[in-house]
Amino acid sequence: MGYMSLSSPDEESRIIASHTLVCTPLRWHVRAYCEKNRAFRDFVLSRFRRINGLEGDADFTKADDKRWNNKIDIVLVPDSRLTDYQKAIIAYDYNMQEGKRVFSVRSALVPYAVQALNLDLTKIEARPQAQQLMVANLDEVRCHAF
Repeated sequence: MGYMSLSSPDEESRIIASHTLVCTPLRWHVRAYCEKNRAFRDFVLSRFRRINGLEGDADFTKADDKRWNNKIDIVLVPDSRLTDYQKAIIAYDYNMQEGKRVFSVRSALVPYAVQALNLDLTKIEARPQAQQLMVANLDEVRCHAF
């Protein structure tokens, strides 16, 4: 396949073995094993320029994609700097149970979930009223988001 990436100014030929289409809030991706990188990757559908041909059966399948098959929880809690009253409002806004809201996400899709939830994992707002939420398991989520 001819593919345009941000890391190279030229169209590159890629041999991929796709297993799933992924719709994110901004665009469509295909999850596939990439022969060039020898790893599973996400490819933006609009960056494919042509199909050069079809090969035989794939050597790698969805069952081999560890990040696809591994799920992690993103645990949201009210910002700890808020008052108890403010925390209760935030908990109600996000339908939290026992002070938290848990989203179970495939490891490969964590970056898209973080984007969809409008979370910034790299900074803390000066005012807790502006931030409102915290990721209780921030270190774990960061490992899968970047």
